[in-house]
Amino acid sequence: MLKQLFKKYFSENQLVRRTTGLLSIDILQKASNFLLLPFFLRFMSQEEYGLYGYLVAIVTVLSSHLIINLHLVQGKLFYEYEGKARGRLLFTASGSLILILTFILLPLYMFNLDDDLIRLMIRNEFDYEKYRWAILPALYYAAFSLMLNNYMLISEKIKLFQLYNLARLIAINPGSLLVLLLLSYDTVWLRFIWTYGWEVILVILFAIPYFKDMHFKWDKGIATRLKALCSPFVISSIISMLFQLSDRFVLDKYRNLSDMGIYNLGITIASVIYMINVSVTNAYLPTFFKEQDLKVNYKKTTRVSLRLFGIYSLFACFLYGLTFFLIRYNVIADSYEQVLFVLPWLLLGQIILALNSVYGYFLLYIEKINFGVFVSSAGNLFTIALYFIFVPVYGFLGIAISMMVSGGLMLGANIWFSKLFIKKGT
Repeated sequence: MLKQLFKKYFSENQLVRRTTGLLSIDILQKASNFLLLPFFLRFMSQEEYGLYGYLVAIVTVLSSHLIINLHLVQGKLFYEYEGKARGRLLFTASGSLILILTFILLPLYMFNLDDDLIRLMIRNEFDYEKYRWAILPALYYAAFSLMLNNYMLISEKIKLFQLYNLARLIAINPGSLLVLLLLSYDTVWLRFIWTYGWEVILVILFAIPYFKDMHFKWDKGIATRLKALCSPFVISSIISMLFQLSDRFVLDKYRNLSDMGIYNLGITIASVIYMINVSVTNAYLPTFFKEQDLKVNYKKTTRVSLRLFGIYSLFACFLYGLTFFLIRYNVIADSYEQVLFVLPWLLLGQIILALNSVYGYFLLYIEKINFGVFVSSAGNLFTIALYFIFVPVYGFLGIAISMMVSGGLMLGANIWFSKLFIKKGT
């Protein structure tokens, strides 16, 4: 019986075998943020950890939305072109990204508008000038790394993908800890500079095969297709950007950096689930986009979603139990004990967010982007409204509850739209 179940769900399951091969290092690299948490919390105060998490969130959120899903559109169109045409796609897509980032970021830095923006987002005092010129390359790196990761997975350069994540696993977090141990200086600045300095170096080195596969010629036809597929995401990206920064913004407005540190710990632990889901769906995308039968793909999407829900639920229980153990035995300082009250809601919210992304890819697959954009935008605005209602009263617990409620409504809407288009045959 056990042997048959193992063969059905593991040894003979293409997605599981592919995902396991891809993610062995990638998951470990992402999980290292959680695994090394007790050590980082020994070197950084609650306020410093809160500020560092906020700065990383700003870089991650801005870069992932300024890209307006170019990396996903690159993946969707990858199999529609061959030879030099595919090379032109890669060049035009990455060139478009550089143009978009420069068009937005250059005026911000030239007219010092970035300083006003940061001061608006972070109410608590800190020396922004110290970080200003480190944030700029970090934004370019974070956006371009999404393009690079998508290219490595969609072109099935699995060994390159694994080697890239192995290099990140070795160089970044262990190196950050060593620097914090050896140098007596601003811990937030040291960790930020070390992390993004190495990220920039590694993304340049591992992008060499990506550059080699490019045909360095701008293709107006491809650029038009990229624009058509990405344009619907512009408004939703702006709203989503505001949404993903609004949790810390509202918490910073009504609470202090100490509470920010507790929330940052909780969301760091809970987001392990979503980060793993990003890797899982990236491994699934090549098979997903190759499938031409709409109904078959929807059945696969539903089946995969149910399995992921079960796996992520079990993993969430493990994460909570491990966190309880680490605080109970003072591996993580008991000043973070309040995280145990908010963590279950954050974990459930991340599971719902992960399932939302799966159905979001399905709407992209059938090119019903506007409907996915509508659900995402409406849900994000509703969540922001809930933040301003619940956070002044419940603090970081209000953020978790808001995420869970709105995420559940968004998931229901995405499933409903997907079923509707299946019935209509799109």
